[in-house]
Amino acid sequence: MLQARERQLREEQERLEREAAEAERKRKEEEEAQERATREAAEKEAALARMRQEKALSLGAEPEKGPNVTQVTCLFLFIAFLMILLSVIFYCLGLQDDYSIFCTTSVGTLF
Repeated sequence: MLQARERQLREEQERLEREAAEAERKRKEEEEAQERATREAAEKEAALARMRQEKALSLGAEPEKGPNVTQVTCLFLFIAFLMILLSVIFYCLGLQDDYSIFCTTSVGTLF
């Protein structure tokens, strides 16, 4: 009876030790996963900052505001959507969708 009780206590102790070791292993895994996620987020942010800087350098300096400078902001997907929508509307209404301009008309340089 005494041996059975000792064996039961020993098994209980071993089970508790295994559970503690498993909990420690899981804690370490979660810690490593958090560190990895933090590192990946920092790397992603750094890559985005590098890309923005490279893009800014490739565009060059903006000209000073003046009478010969025009500021243009484009949202290409939105503009493409509007052009398609207008084409469909013009086609349905039978309106002209091609326009001509004089060859001397200057479009200018867009920055």
